[in-house]
Amino acid sequence: MDRVTLEMKTVEEAIESALKMLDATRDEVDVIIEEEPSKGFLGLGAKEAKVTVVRKGTGQTAQVLNEIEENKSDFEKKIDEVTADAKNAYDDIKEDVSEMADKTSEKVSEFADDVSDKFNDAKEDVAEKFADMKESTEDFVDEKIARPMKSFLLEGADHYETEEDMAEAARKYLEKTINLMGFEGHVEIIDERDKGENLVLDIMLDDYEQNSRIIGKKGATIDALGYMVGQFVRGRYDERLMLEVDCGDYIYDQKEKLKAFARDAGERAIRDGEYRLRPMNAYDRRIVHKALNDMEGVSTHSEGEEPRRSIVITRDPQ
Repeated sequence: MDRVTLEMKTVEEAIESALKMLDATRDEVDVIIEEEPSKGFLGLGAKEAKVTVVRKGTGQTAQVLNEIEENKSDFEKKIDEVTADAKNAYDDIKEDVSEMADKTSEKVSEFADDVSDKFNDAKEDVAEKFADMKESTEDFVDEKIARPMKSFLLEGADHYETEEDMAEAARKYLEKTINLMGFEGHVEIIDERDKGENLVLDIMLDDYEQNSRIIGKKGATIDALGYMVGQFVRGRYDERLMLEVDCGDYIYDQKEKLKAFARDAGERAIRDGEYRLRPMNAYDRRIVHKALNDMEGVSTHSEGEEPRRSIVITRDPQ
C-alpha cells in the first residue's frame, strides 16, 4: 500500500495514523492536506481534517494532486452555476418588483388625479351655492329688515319729547325687531324707577318655549338686543335713557345673582381689608357699585382700562 487518505479531527492525527498504516517515517512520504478541520458554529457544520499521505517514489503524488484539482474545478463550476441561477432569480424578482412599483405609482397617480378633480368640483359647487345663498340672504335682509327698519326709524321722531315717549319708541322698535326675527309676541314696559331700578323692556313671547332662543347662549342674544335698543335711543334722540331688555326674567335673575355676589365680596373686604373683583363690563360694574353703595363699612372704586376694568372693594377706616 503506497497511499492512504484519512479524515480525522486534526491534521496531525491523520498524518500519524497514515504513517503507521504505511509503516513509514515522515521523510519517506509526501503529505497532501486536502481540507483543514473546521469547528463550525455551536457544533453545527463541523468538518474533520482530510489528509492524503503518499509514499515517495511511487509516482502517485502527482496523480493525487491532479484529482484534487479536478474535484476543485467541478466544485467551482457548481458554485458558478448556483451563483448564475441566484443572479437570474434576483434579476427576475427585481424586474417584477419594478413592474409592480410602476403599476402602483400609476394607480396612485390616477387616484390622486381623481380626488383632485372631485375636490375641485365640490369646491366650485360649494362656492356657487354660497354665492347664491349670500345673494338670497342680502335680498332677505334688505327686504325684511333693513328697509322696514329704516322706514320705522325715520318716521316722526319729533313728538317723542319725554322719557316716557322715548321708552315707548324703544318698545315699538324692539317689538318690530323681534317680529322681523320671526318671533311672535309683544313688548311691555316695566317702570320701577321709583325703586332705583332702570326701565325694563320685557319681551313677552306667545310661545314661552321660544324664550331660550331669544335669550341665546349665556344671554348673548338678549344682550345684543339691549345694545341695539340703546343705540337706537342715542342715535335717534341724542340722549341716554337707562333701559334694560329682558325675557322670562333672565336679566333680572342675573342681576340678583350679581348683587348677592357683590354682598359676599363686601363681607370679604371687611374681613381682609380689600377685595378685587374680576374685570367686568360697565353695566355689571354699575350693578355692583349700586349693590354696595348702601353697605356699611365698605367703599368701591374702579381701576384699569376697558375691557380689563375692574372693581376694588376696600374696608372703610374705623
